Amino acid sequence: PIWEMLGRLYLERLGDLLIEERTGELESALRKIEAFYESMRQQFPEQPPTTGIALALAEVGRGYYNAGRLADSIRFLERSNSVEPNALALEQLGVLQLRRGEAPQAAATLERARAVFMASVNADPQVKLLYSARLGRLIAEALDAQPEGASKARELRQQALRQFATLLDNSNLS
Repeated sequence: PIWEMLGRLYLERLGDLLIEERTGELESALRKIEAFYESMRQQFPEQPPTTGIALALAEVGRGYYNAGRLADSIRFLERSNSVEPNALALEQLGVLQLRRGEAPQAAATLERARAVFMASVNADPQVKLLYSARLGRLIAEALDAQPEGASKARELRQQALRQFATLLDNSNLS
């Protein structure tokens, strides 16, 4: 448990670098995280961690996206998903594809992000509903950019609006 908490702190520090827009330090921080998780794998071979590395790679990809370094962003987001498919990297990759005019790929990537997140057993049901609605809107945007996607896009938007309405009507939102 202590190793897991320390891993989360390393990820938090990486997030701080993103917030502070210190992209020049991202890869050195990532190398430290990778070394930490490799050490963790050696210490606990029966429970090898993967999520921490996947999330760290996704964070670096997100940082490069925000800095406008799209090729680097794609490289790290794809690397993140090769370690472990995760909604964070898939969503960012889908948004990047959408912004580049790659609508069919974006729709598929965003659908995959939603499926990965919805399969998560640890996520709160209301957070799942919020994420599904948010990604539904993005998927609809990707479908709108396709010749025959308008009716499916309208359907997804209506579904997303119903999901948002359900969340707004629920008084248990944090």
